[in-house]
Amino acid sequence: MGGRDDVQEQLGTDLGDWNAGKSGAGQHGLVTAMACALFGIGCDIFMGSVDVRHQALNVTRTELLGARVVEVRSGSQTLKDAINEAMRNWIATSTTTH
Repeated sequence: MGGRDDVQEQLGTDLGDWNAGKSGAGQHGLVTAMACALFGIGCDIFMGSVDVRHQALNVTRTELLGARVVEVRSGSQTLKDAINEAMRNWIATSTTTH
C-alpha cells in the first residue's frame, strides 16, 4: 500500500488536519487515509467521478483504511471539481474540520 516514507512525507503535509478533508485522486488520498488511520482521525477524500473510476483500486484501499471517499459528480467530475467541493465542505464545516 505505502511505506513508512510515504506516511512520514504526508504527515508533514497533513499533521494539522485533525479531521482531514482532502481532494485528489490516487496516491495522495491513499496516503492521507493511511496517516489518518494511524492516528485514529476521521478522513474524507474528495474525488471526481472520473478519477474514482480510474483509481478504483486506490479507492478500495482508501475505504479499507476507514476513510470516506466522496465522489464528486458536478462539472467535469475531475480533480478541479473535487477541490471545489472539498473547499465548499470545509467552509460549511469549519468548526469541526481543519
